[in-house]
Amino acid sequence: MSPIRVALIFIILIGTFFLPHAIPIQCNTAWADRANPNGIVSFDQLTLEEKQTKVRRTADTQAGQWVQKSQDAVTRNDWIETIRTASLAISLDPGRFVAYQNRAWAYCHKGLFYKAMEDAKTALFIRPESPFPYISLAWAQIETQNPTAAPKLLHNALEFDPENPFAFNYLGLAYQKMNTPAKAREYYEKACQAGLQTGCDNYRQMTGVTSLDIRSRVIHFTRIIEKKFGEQKWDDIIALADEIIRIDPKNHTIYATLGGVYAYKGMYDQALINCQKAIELNPDFGLSYNNRGYTYERMGKPAEAKLDYEISCNLGDPYGCRNVQRLEGSPQ
Repeated sequence: MSPIRVALIFIILIGTFFLPHAIPIQCNTAWADRANPNGIVSFDQLTLEEKQTKVRRTADTQAGQWVQKSQDAVTRNDWIETIRTASLAISLDPGRFVAYQNRAWAYCHKGLFYKAMEDAKTALFIRPESPFPYISLAWAQIETQNPTAAPKLLHNALEFDPENPFAFNYLGLAYQKMNTPAKAREYYEKACQAGLQTGCDNYRQMTGVTSLDIRSRVIHFTRIIEKKFGEQKWDDIIALADEIIRIDPKNHTIYATLGGVYAYKGMYDQALINCQKAIELNPDFGLSYNNRGYTYERMGKPAEAKLDYEISCNLGDPYGCRNVQRLEGSPQ
């Protein structure tokens, strides 16, 4: 018998006696990239560490989805749904700051102030630099007969967000509960001026003044528009301007501003309509003519543009005067 034949018989015998007792080779092991071209791995075949990692990742993804749902519910003022979704997020990931913050705020709205305190304190433990847990905690303190503890908490919130209207409003409520009406009015007015309708309502309830609502909110939105103008965020300005027009429909300044914004966006028909509306409301407001002139200039109508710039300059608007000089080629 040849040596090759002997070797083959030996290999066959080895396979016959030992392969039935060997660990079977599986293609769907954790080494999917080597053994399984489809990459399919069953959960049971993972190691303990791999299983734990997979569970953590799944829980983290699901927790994030529930946090977003709680955030959406806050936006809708749906406090029951906020509590439900935030609770699910916390059950999956107890370290979710936003979930505690949202649930604390919702608990306050549902009158569950002691639960709100617990969540607010947990949120502050996780992220002490956020203003809203201080506000929720202060609100809960006020409603559980401890208003004197609220001002310090609310001033902490204002350190992180100096114009927070909710902090102003609850400072007003705290001082009202402490029988300090002058300070209560002061902070309600600040809340109203910062754009919070509840602050306006509270101020009106204490003073009987109603004109503050419109004036303060217009001032607030106008300040934001000025900032957005420098950033050239035209769509944001249009949205804010529409809000001002809704509460103050005879505001000629905002129509003139809209005219300029629409001109920047190349929406010339809308620009001319808004400039004309501003002129109708106040024929002596020079910026309206300047912005209409700018619209004409961008439309390729230099004669009409120059005429409006001249009217604007005659009415004392510096932009109109500079544009006249520019078109005439004079140094500005």
